[in-house]
Amino acid sequence: MRSDNFIGFSIVSGFFLGLIFGFVAFENVEFVVIFAIITTSVCYLISVCAVSVFNWFIDFREQEFNKQQLENNLEYYVEQFGKKEEELIKVLDYIRKIELNQEGQKA
Repeated sequence: MRSDNFIGFSIVSGFFLGLIFGFVAFENVEFVVIFAIITTSVCYLISVCAVSVFNWFIDFREQEFNKQQLENNLEYYVEQFGKKEEELIKVLDYIRKIELNQEGQKA
């Protein structure tokens, strides 16, 4: 999840949690709105701090993308899917033969 999406999700979640708990705790509309704003801002600050700490400790320059290894893995998976598909076709042909033999014996 990108950091912008995480912050946006936290803001929306904080807003709705503020509304819910505001309706439960207060009867005046003003207090509900103020509580929702406070809760939204607290969730925003917590999420910004969390993203900052995450980006501070994770060095993205060290995380290099190994294209050759990824291509080798994908080729392996394509080969394995091809083998499974061939096995599935053989099994389906076998089932069709059995069904045809059963229909021929009934007639």
